[in-house]
Amino acid sequence: MKAKKEYKARVFDPKIKTNKKINKNPIPAETLDLAVLIQEDEDGLLVATVPALPGCFTGASNMRELRKNIAEAIELYLENENLEKFPNLKFKNVMHYKVTHA
Repeated sequence: MKAKKEYKARVFDPKIKTNKKINKNPIPAETLDLAVLIQEDEDGLLVATVPALPGCFTGASNMRELRKNIAEAIELYLENENLEKFPNLKFKNVMHYKVTHA
């Protein structure tokens, strides 16, 4: 029987000079470079979604908690998934659109 791989997510924030790992365990050689979209809802709750992982999202009241929560959400999502089925997309840019309807 093949051993089950365990994936650990790290969250990097370009605003912080020393990016600490959320999880102290090393990441396997097979990694995904995932973009995380962070938005604020009407009540001020921060919501993070991972577009490459359909249905992978979480929320928190502050960025520190959100970083921890999204790392956990990614780990849980990938727990029973095979990384080979996901395209390894490299982050390029984010665009913001406002749409007005009449």
